[in-house]
Amino acid sequence: MNRIKMVRTEKNSRNSTRFSRRYEETRMGTGLRQQVEVQALMDVLLKLSAIHEADSLFRALMESLCQATGSELAVLYFEEDSRWVALTAHNIRIEQSDNFKNKVDQPFIQKVLNTRPTIPVVRRAQDKLYGHATTSGSALLLPLMAEGKVAGYCYLANSQLYDLFDKRSVEFAQPIASQGAIALRNIRLNKQLAIEKDEISKLHQTLELRVIEQTRDIKSIMKHIQMGICTVSGDEIVINKDYSTFLERVLGKAALHNKQLLPLLFDRSSFTEDEIDQAKQALSASLGGVEFMFDVNAHLLPRQITYQSNNKESVLELDWIPISDDNEKVERVLITVNDVTELRGLQAAAARKDEELHIISEILGPSERDWAQFSTNGQALLTRNHEQLLLLRAGGDSMDVLKKIFIHTHTLKGNARALGLRRMNQVIHENEQYFADCIRKGAMTMDADSLEKKLDDIELAFYEYQKIAQQKLGRNVSKLDSVSIAREPVSQMYDYLKAQADQSVNHILREIRSSLFISVRELFLQLFKEMQPLAAELGKLPPEFQLDLPDLWVGRPTEELFRNCLVHLLSNSFDHGLQSARVREQKGLSAQGCISISAEMSGPNIQFIFEDDGHGLNLKKLSEMGLQRGLLTSREAHDSQTIANLIFNPDLSTAREVSDLSGRGIGMTAVKEALESVGGHIEVRLNGDRMVEDGFSAFSFVISLPLGLFQVDTGQSAA
Repeated sequence: MNRIKMVRTEKNSRNSTRFSRRYEETRMGTGLRQQVEVQALMDVLLKLSAIHEADSLFRALMESLCQATGSELAVLYFEEDSRWVALTAHNIRIEQSDNFKNKVDQPFIQKVLNTRPTIPVVRRAQDKLYGHATTSGSALLLPLMAEGKVAGYCYLANSQLYDLFDKRSVEFAQPIASQGAIALRNIRLNKQLAIEKDEISKLHQTLELRVIEQTRDIKSIMKHIQMGICTVSGDEIVINKDYSTFLERVLGKAALHNKQLLPLLFDRSSFTEDEIDQAKQALSASLGGVEFMFDVNAHLLPRQITYQSNNKESVLELDWIPISDDNEKVERVLITVNDVTELRGLQAAAARKDEELHIISEILGPSERDWAQFSTNGQALLTRNHEQLLLLRAGGDSMDVLKKIFIHTHTLKGNARALGLRRMNQVIHENEQYFADCIRKGAMTMDADSLEKKLDDIELAFYEYQKIAQQKLGRNVSKLDSVSIAREPVSQMYDYLKAQADQSVNHILREIRSSLFISVRELFLQLFKEMQPLAAELGKLPPEFQLDLPDLWVGRPTEELFRNCLVHLLSNSFDHGLQSARVREQKGLSAQGCISISAEMSGPNIQFIFEDDGHGLNLKKLSEMGLQRGLLTSREAHDSQTIANLIFNPDLSTAREVSDLSGRGIGMTAVKEALESVGGHIEVRLNGDRMVEDGFSAFSFVISLPLGLFQVDTGQSAA
């Protein structure tokens, strides 16, 4: 037994040794094969990386991939104009032939390329994933990847073996494809670099000549250009070497190199010491600092100065431009000095001419009679203002003087606005603000000299219009005081008076009346026509104008009165009363709106009723403002008529903002005082019959004027 055991043990030991030896030999053979494959792969990669021409690279890449995978053919695909195109092939010609169609699986290629895969895609003979199943062979679409981007694809195929592309062969082929993509990228980069290098070389060859030419050109420009040009630098802000010859002529100095710029530039200018110091500090802070510091201080550098040189005044236009180094630090500042004296003179003359043409176009708007009426009325208002100014200098009540001047000025502005004299209106509006501020702050803030200056500004604008009207257009205000009657009516008067005076007096007097007076109806229609453009400016439709008047005629004083009053009443209706077309239509009203004026005899007076169909008087707002300003007691705040009467108070306006049309709160005061000065009066009549929105009340203005101000046609006489 022991012998058997010993034999068995020895046999087992020999078998074990034989198995270990065989295993060791197999392991050593596999490792050797792997080393050979790695070395072969490295050789291929080195070979590809050493190629510097695209076609040679493509051939070597396809041959290497076919050898590495056992493929019969290879085709390289690259993208052109968003389409994948077969660019070159190995062991097959790229053409539209049966051989190419049979060996290159186009449906497989196109469907895979549409997805732009970044990993290899294998197709075996049995696969039906790409539209059909081939009878034999297999294919591989291998991406050429470089730095994570697809440079192209290599199609590999074998028509005999359907399972050719296993995991190991694919893994072996991938680094070859990547190296091919990297080599291709390098070739393209080298080609681009070669092109750029050639361009740089050509540029370098001509650079020196161009520098010489440009230097010569710059020197020529600096010598002949009619503009002062220089750069400054350093703590003292001195002029650098290269500057234009014209700068010496502008500054009246020669040899400017290393001289301080600012004293030369500003000592003969109208600049103050403080302004010069600010400019110096701005430049000092900018030089050597970042560009941002220049931008921050640029507003302290003047853009235009008036310069005195050789008893001649010049206007110089300046421009300041920072010049920075590679670190974006300002190392110099370029200054250009342009003598624009003649140009500014031409611009000023053109501006005056343009202003004159605008004024002429505005004067031509109204008729000659309306212009003469406005001129006479305006002269009277300005005269009253100067009378008030003399009263102030003589010790008169300053607040009373100021309010009267304000009323006269406001009325003049309204008349100018009604005739479309926009430029005059704007000047008056701007100066009128001074009067409003003084009234609000108290008359003690006003001095007679400042007031006179404001009145002079208004007069200057007014008489500029008068001068142009008379000199350029031949409009003479004195014509208003003369009566022009044609020869034929005068002859008829003579014949009638001679033959039958008792029967023709009324007819002749009516002829004379039409020359001496104006119909109230015609006057109102003229005023309404003049005011209509205001509706468009306020975004409203021109309202309908209804008149119900007896046959009334007025002379110049009463015509002036109506003009001064109605311009304020119509402005109020346009601005405060009538709503926009959209608002009116939302309330079920006509889009246009309506203003009506009627008149009737009332004893020794004629009573006019003025009203519009707008949203009425804002009693709620008036009450609140009256209480806030101490114009109402708490008891009066419940009386609608007392509240309504506040509109004649000069210290109150319901307008949300002041414009050149309304908002001062002085218009109705002007109307009231003007009417009372001729024995008339005005009142607000609330109308509860017409419904308006909450807090508002429909109303009308009732104006009473003495009958003696009118010529009334009763059908029997003219007076």
